[in-house]
Amino acid sequence: MPASNDRPHRHAGHRVQRVNAILQHVEHPWMLANLDREIVGNDGVQILECKTAGLFGARLWKDGVPEYVQLQVIHQLAVTGQQAADVAVLLGGHELQIHRIERDEAMIKQLIALG
Repeated sequence: MPASNDRPHRHAGHRVQRVNAILQHVEHPWMLANLDREIVGNDGVQILECKTAGLFGARLWKDGVPEYVQLQVIHQLAVTGQQAADVAVLLGGHELQIHRIERDEAMIKQLIALG
């Protein structure tokens, strides 16, 4: 039976919810973000990014979060002003990994400069 999006979901004991909006940075309007989920009531991490990778794509995760996903999440943290995100990835349909990405001000400055 598929999980219902109408019931509350949990991540590490905290409620997660959909963000049904495209978010925009207050100072850089070209910076937009769509979050998979927002973690409610957790001071340590506020965003949950969900990924899947098949058997071929799973090799990209062997050394941790691929760079393209790290950049996506750093961008999300810049747009939202939040401090950290967890990236949950289901590898090959059976192995769940969760990786924490912390806000990186130097990387955010680089992303803004490239914009």
